[in-house]
Amino acid sequence: MRAPNGYGTVYKLSGKRRRPWVVRVTVGYKPNDNGGLSPIVHYIGYYATQKEAYQARDEYNKRKSPSYIPVFAELADDFEKEHFPTIREGTQAEYRTARVKCSTIALKRVSEITYTDLQEIVNAAKPSTQAVLKAYLKLVFKEAIRNGYIERNPAELLKTAKTGKSTAHYRFTPQEIEKLRAVADTPAGAFALLTIYTGARPAELLNAKVEGNALRIESGKTANAVRIIPVHKDAEPLLKFFPFPWKDYSTTLTRAYNNALASAGVLEYVNPETGKKQNHKPHDGRHTFATLWHEQRLNEGIRRYIQGHTQAGIGAAVYTHFDIDEIRKELDKLKV
Repeated sequence: MRAPNGYGTVYKLSGKRRRPWVVRVTVGYKPNDNGGLSPIVHYIGYYATQKEAYQARDEYNKRKSPSYIPVFAELADDFEKEHFPTIREGTQAEYRTARVKCSTIALKRVSEITYTDLQEIVNAAKPSTQAVLKAYLKLVFKEAIRNGYIERNPAELLKTAKTGKSTAHYRFTPQEIEKLRAVADTPAGAFALLTIYTGARPAELLNAKVEGNALRIESGKTANAVRIIPVHKDAEPLLKFFPFPWKDYSTTLTRAYNNALASAGVLEYVNPETGKKQNHKPHDGRHTFATLWHEQRLNEGIRRYIQGHTQAGIGAAVYTHFDIDEIRKELDKLKV
């Protein structure tokens, strides 16, 4: 049976290919040099078999229908395609794990998924993973709201287990920071100091772009991670090490970081909260920045911006804006 106009075309490419079957649709027309109109073609995809190609075409047209409501698995796919390119790899892995825990609602229409459905999924997860699971669900259902499938986010009010304060990270003391300056002429030493001076997440710092005496962070853990932050006047000489030799937060980075800290004599310390020996980690610089900022009673809104946090409260999020010179002026007050 012939497909209706605009439904799409399925055809096979010549030669030996793993996916020779193509599906394309005409999505509009544009003027051509002959005074007529030429079609604007959108390629849905390439497939191994003719059957797969026809199924893909049917699915494409089904989802174009204004009345179509996707199941959770489809919505999760859309979320990953749209947002994963701007999310760091570690967070992507956490979200993929969270998605596996949602198998009970995978084939359920998103408009039929209730708060109770989601709370049962969260309750079944380990307490240590519930916060990430909730964050993932909120983002996926935010996508559903954006596309008009639902009006309210059923994940907003999910309850998660309260976990104790993590003792995995602890600040660098002033004495440790002074010792770190001895390795400031190495990439790993400079990296450790910059996490303290900028408060950035290690993965953000690795991918930041230098713009004069500021850093442009183009992706990160949350939408607020995308920002431009000035570099503290005392840390500007460290910018010469950009780009760092590590592409991501990897074992190679951790090894270089540990070697630099060991060389400075500050790798191992006794956590005063637990009394146990442990090693400093790349994220400890971010904790140090926040601690110093609080101790010196600097502007909290500016700190949240610098560190890529959401502003506290709806009013602050909507009405608080900072000029880059204002941020630099406050940042340079910080004594490290």
